[in-house]
Amino acid sequence: MAEVVQQLLEQQVDELHDYVASGIFSREEVRHIVRRRRSFEYALRRRQTRKVDFLRCIEYELNVDSLRRRRKDERRIMKKHSSPSEFACTRRIMYTFKRALQKFKGDLRLWLQFFTFCERSNSVKSLGKAYAEALQFLPRQDGLWVKAAAWEWSQNNNIAAARVLMQRGIRINPESKALYKEYLRLELLYLDKIRQRRAILGLPSRNVKKSSASSTDDGASDQDMGSGAVADDALDMSDDDEEDDMSDDDSDDGAQGVDLDRLPDEDDGSSETPSGVGSVPQQDGDVDQFLAGAIPRAIIREVQRQFPTDVDFHMELIPVLRLFDDTADLCEEVYAGLGTSGAALAARCMRPLHDVAAADGTDGAPKEQIDVRLQTVVEKFEHAIENSPAAAVQELHEAFATTFDRLLDNEDYALSVPAQRVLTMCQAIVSSSADKAGSKILQLLVRLTRGNMDASLEERLHVLEMAANTTTQQLNFAAACDFWQDWLALTMTVPRDSYDADAVARFGEACQRVNGALDAVGCNVKDVSRMWVWRCNIDYALLYGTRDCIDTVYKQAIAYCIRRAWARLSMSTSDDELASVVGEYLRWVQQVRGPARARVAYGRVLKEIPFAPRWSLLAAIIAFERALAPVEHARVVPLYEKATAAEGATCAEVWHRYMRYLESTGDIDGAGHVYARAVKTLADPDAFISQHSLDRLQAAQEEQD
Repeated sequence: MAEVVQQLLEQQVDELHDYVASGIFSREEVRHIVRRRRSFEYALRRRQTRKVDFLRCIEYELNVDSLRRRRKDERRIMKKHSSPSEFACTRRIMYTFKRALQKFKGDLRLWLQFFTFCERSNSVKSLGKAYAEALQFLPRQDGLWVKAAAWEWSQNNNIAAARVLMQRGIRINPESKALYKEYLRLELLYLDKIRQRRAILGLPSRNVKKSSASSTDDGASDQDMGSGAVADDALDMSDDDEEDDMSDDDSDDGAQGVDLDRLPDEDDGSSETPSGVGSVPQQDGDVDQFLAGAIPRAIIREVQRQFPTDVDFHMELIPVLRLFDDTADLCEEVYAGLGTSGAALAARCMRPLHDVAAADGTDGAPKEQIDVRLQTVVEKFEHAIENSPAAAVQELHEAFATTFDRLLDNEDYALSVPAQRVLTMCQAIVSSSADKAGSKILQLLVRLTRGNMDASLEERLHVLEMAANTTTQQLNFAAACDFWQDWLALTMTVPRDSYDADAVARFGEACQRVNGALDAVGCNVKDVSRMWVWRCNIDYALLYGTRDCIDTVYKQAIAYCIRRAWARLSMSTSDDELASVVGEYLRWVQQVRGPARARVAYGRVLKEIPFAPRWSLLAAIIAFERALAPVEHARVVPLYEKATAAEGATCAEVWHRYMRYLESTGDIDGAGHVYARAVKTLADPDAFISQHSLDRLQAAQEEQD
């Protein structure tokens, strides 16, 4: 290894001499550069190389080159292009990148960094080879195909190579939507460029009948424009050795493209692109078809064939098409191929709004025009719902709800939405198929009912209850819980007098009604937490209940948490709920009945739990005791001892909190004894010891400050 490293360093002698002779670096700085390069070379040639070593070497060479350029400009040193130090750092960075990529061929981020360096250093030839090699090793990364094709189109003006890359990528990744979308954008860009060129030349945008001679001439001209071909020497097919890769040719500005012969082969022919996609126009009739958008149209049809049911992806093509002029017929092609599903029908219904957004944008379109278009959208939805096939009705309802829910969230359209008309449609949909109404249509109905100023409180409660019952019967517990929670929250807004025991009792019955509805369909206590029901019950009791009412509700909520924890045979989430409720209950009892009654209350809770109490519950009780004045040490220590007995082997926080408490009381010896017990008891004492040392260090710094 030492001989190889020494040989590499000796190859840099001319470069280093040039640094000193030109005054860019001093002799001492050159010695430092040699030492660093030697250490990097040894790190890169170890048996198990690491990517970070390559990156550090590259970063160092970039810094050296940046410093060289800056000093060269500051000191106005004129260097010839053939100077040995002019491109030495660039060649070395390129060489290091290639060595790293030989070791880490599948590292996409490293390839992207290499591409970026080649672009910044204007190493066009190396960049073309790099794209081909990256696509060989990572053919499933659709972003690489797009990046390579974009480089061929924007930098090399080589539409033929860009087409080959996009088509090859689509054949290898037939499920990639991004490739189809970007290929469509590429063909539209090229078509727009050709149309603009013909306009400058005074040629018509579409061919007309001509004599055979003139047709031949124009056809040949357009063939040249359509092919975008490059000379054979523009695609370097040869494999250079390591010395050639480090030569000055890397910095050439000549047009070099992606090495197409090194691209990965396609999969089987099942995913071939359709004939005519990307083909070069050969005759006058072909040119006319090309100018009419035959290639983008073929791509759209291939998308419809490859993704027949993905309406969302079909609609993603519309914004791409509308970036260009004269694409109305292509947009029509997209809409015509959407199919007859509910999502397709909804997309067609939304077309008036898409059209006005494309024409003027939401900021430029007058409000009156948006109002008219939204009315048209609603009419189209009404017609589609009435005449759609039975198989598409449910999907159309969901699409209708999703569409208007988004419009209501959009500040540009919210005020223009005909809310009353949409509300009437939702009511009709739900009344015709209440048991099959989806959660989205119910959510839209609830939202519009809330926003309807003419709806009474009873009507809103009725709609919420209907939505909650429907989703409960459909076993959609997430939506059902949201609806029931809103129903209880709205019930709480009914005006009541203070300390209305009957009102609290009726609200408790309402909460039991919610629990009964969930129990009736098999939503067990261990499956879905219903703590929100008890939260509503507690809040309502605190507003309108007497002390006895509040005490009863708190006890019922605590009993629920205990049952839920026992049913799950686990105290994870349920223990947090229990700790939270017990903490609130103890604070309330202490405020209205005194500390003694609060201690009786938590003693009763600890006795009722059929398992050992966990740390979160005991922490809530300890926090209550420590909040009292004065703190009774004889009551706090037994609680900490309970916690260490229950979770001392796994929970380091118990020991930390116990030690801090003893230290706060001045019992340093007791804290040391607890520390020794913790080290013996914990399954992983190292983490505890490290955290304890860090805490002591922070405490010492705070004392010094």
